[in-house]
Amino acid sequence: MKSGLPMTAQTQMQTTVPVLAIRSVLQAGGLIAVFVALTFAGKWLGTSINPALAGFVAVLAGLFAKLVPVSSVESGARLLISQSALFLIPPAVAVARQRDLLAANWLPIAAIVVGGTVICVVATSFSVELATRALQRGRG
Repeated sequence: MKSGLPMTAQTQMQTTVPVLAIRSVLQAGGLIAVFVALTFAGKWLGTSINPALAGFVAVLAGLFAKLVPVSSVESGARLLISQSALFLIPPAVAVARQRDLLAANWLPIAAIVVGGTVICVVATSFSVELATRALQRGRG
């Protein structure tokens, strides 16, 4: 500061929050760009690979290979995760419009939802555990 007084926590936070917000938005945009690029690449190649899964694998591979530093995706990933509830709105509207179809097929749908959730939880926890161990080995 020009006055020579020490910076308070409030003034320090006021100067760092806009920088963090801009960094988060840019990093989230970069992650989204990877997923969009993989969507177009999948269509161009004629594959049916899920672009979200392919993007996750691509970013994770970059992190493991140390081609992508964690600091370059960390705040953007946090921003996307914090807003993930917004991704549930379109499916909720679709479900509300298809009550008759859901009532006729509730058992297979319930099995798919429960089984898919269990598989996702196991795969996510396994991935996080592997990534955490790899990062700890890299730092230690």
